[in-house]
Amino acid sequence: MSGKRTKRRRATERTAKPAKRPITLHRARNVLPLAIFLVLIVAIATGYLAFFREKPVSRTNQPRPRGYPPLTYVQKVKSLDDLLQMTPEQLADVDIAEMNLLCATGLQGAEKLDVGKALARLNDYADRVRYWTEQSMWDFRQNPGEFKNSEAKFRVLLLISVVRQDFGVHYNDRGERNCDFSDSKNAFLHGMIDDTNGGTCASMPAMYVAIGRRLGYPMKLVLAKTHIFARWDDGHEQFNIEGTGPRFNDYPDSHYRNWPYPISEAELKEGWYLKPLTPAEEMAVFLLNRGCCLMDNERYEEARVAYVRSYQLAPQNPLGLDQIILASGGNAIPAYASPVVSARRPRGLMVDEFGTPMVYSTSFPEAELINAINQAHTERMMSPPQPYRPPVAGPPQPYRPPNPHGPQPGVPQPPSPNGPNNPYGPQQPYQPRRP
Repeated sequence: MSGKRTKRRRATERTAKPAKRPITLHRARNVLPLAIFLVLIVAIATGYLAFFREKPVSRTNQPRPRGYPPLTYVQKVKSLDDLLQMTPEQLADVDIAEMNLLCATGLQGAEKLDVGKALARLNDYADRVRYWTEQSMWDFRQNPGEFKNSEAKFRVLLLISVVRQDFGVHYNDRGERNCDFSDSKNAFLHGMIDDTNGGTCASMPAMYVAIGRRLGYPMKLVLAKTHIFARWDDGHEQFNIEGTGPRFNDYPDSHYRNWPYPISEAELKEGWYLKPLTPAEEMAVFLLNRGCCLMDNERYEEARVAYVRSYQLAPQNPLGLDQIILASGGNAIPAYASPVVSARRPRGLMVDEFGTPMVYSTSFPEAELINAINQAHTERMMSPPQPYRPPVAGPPQPYRPPNPHGPQPGVPQPPSPNGPNNPYGPQQPYQPRRP
């Protein structure tokens, strides 16, 4: 019995957990250096992150640079009707973004447009641009040659970059010639303010100018043929601003003399193209965009009102009268529309990516050629029938066997009877009669 108890006790001792040894002073002295070392490592890392490493800045809540008050531009004009009653002198005191947004009210795609809130958001956009411009100015001072030694171009580059990267403003690449202007978001600013629709050259330059003017930049809108771009002009430095593409470009005026369509000297002297627009002319351009949106939605009477008011503000527009005639059901024919247009209600008209100003058939050689061909076909169909005259048979041509080596370079070849210019179709080679 004593042997069984001994074996049971030994088995219990093997399976039982060993008792914890008490922490003695000797063991504490061995652990203390390690703990002190770990505390020092943590303190050094925390101090480095706090004092030496650049602190990341949240782009959602940024402080403003010192000495710059917050932008607090508010809506001044209550409605589009009030805006239409203003004189050119009064329009000079209205913000370009406010004019643009008021011209979009009542259009398709602008049902939820709140002009006051949209202007407040543009103030936020300008605040963001100002902050990052001041924070990044040392880049220009360190390497001015990388920015063409122009602080103005550096500021414009920051403006376009921040608006695109921070707020998602982008070009609406649905096609340069088939952009749907029935949706006002494609032609006005609200399509880019907290919206994923994007903009076109009808709206993106207006946004850049609106933000730039909030920052005190001397920026203007300028027209090319079927295109809008911006321009910086402070009296000492002048350059064009092309920001609809993937990068900022400063093309000279000679580029827009031939792109997207050539501008003649006579058109240039009319004072509509390649010159900074006045506030009244900017309003005229926005009214032209409004007219294009109304035309695409078959609201012709309202479109005519917009075109008439636009022509009153900018009578130097060479196509202003044609646009009024088109909205009135006249015979003005756009270059990219069907040659046959309804006499009363033109439908399905195709406009340019930027519908202002519209380009008509008298402006392009290819359109004039199409019109001449259609006129010739019409005259031939309307002419009285002529009596039948049988063709006169000429003398038979001698048979010429084909060259087994094919056409020889530099050697004139005889006309082929099976060529595309033979009006009688494929002909069999002449075979002389046997006696």
